[in-house]
Amino acid sequence: MIEFNVYKPTAVGDLFNVAPDKSPWESTEKYVRKGSIWVPNRIKTLKSSEILNPKNQKVASFFAKGSASNHGIYVMFFAKQKIFYVGIAAQYSYKKNGQIKKLKSPEGILKRLRKHRLKCTGSNVWSINHTNSQHNGWRRFALQRYQEYLKKGVYDVLEDCFISIINFKYPERHLDDDKGILETLENDINCRQDILDMFGTPYSSFTPFGHSNPNKEPVEWKFNSLAFDI
Repeated sequence: MIEFNVYKPTAVGDLFNVAPDKSPWESTEKYVRKGSIWVPNRIKTLKSSEILNPKNQKVASFFAKGSASNHGIYVMFFAKQKIFYVGIAAQYSYKKNGQIKKLKSPEGILKRLRKHRLKCTGSNVWSINHTNSQHNGWRRFALQRYQEYLKKGVYDVLEDCFISIINFKYPERHLDDDKGILETLENDINCRQDILDMFGTPYSSFTPFGHSNPNKEPVEWKFNSLAFDI
């Protein structure tokens, strides 16, 4: 049995200051290729420090570089679309050809969240790939949100997004292939209703952003429900 701490879904605005992207997005080609990646065809107006800025020292400490709580799984729930996205941020190692390989320069959850904030709002800040898998990925998602908020005459600051963080309770026990363990749990969250139920109403009725196949061998998980200390 592998034990995790699960932080209840919390509004992005309760954890971070989210600066609006006020740049126009009226070009015919909404995304353009830049080398091997796709980026929004709009000017850069946001600073890196404005993407997601922790609201206080407690939040900053939780997501601090090197902190165990800044590694694990993050789940983003979007209330307007009633969908959720699951991502991982492993800290230690992965398995390849039966051998354990140390992760080089692992990204923490906060860095991953900032990248996905940019994908959600179609913001052109960092050189990250705005994917559009099967024409139903982040590019389509961001454009739909942009048009919706444009009609309302307001900026999208993710006020409908709620975040849950899942950390190993005992990270020191899972130094070998923590990435593989997290990927297995990520898959289960996307596929198993009994695990999705732990997030409570209304999130248990949301559908996954991506598509996954059930794990061939079931894993026994234990979850401890916590609330952010903010």
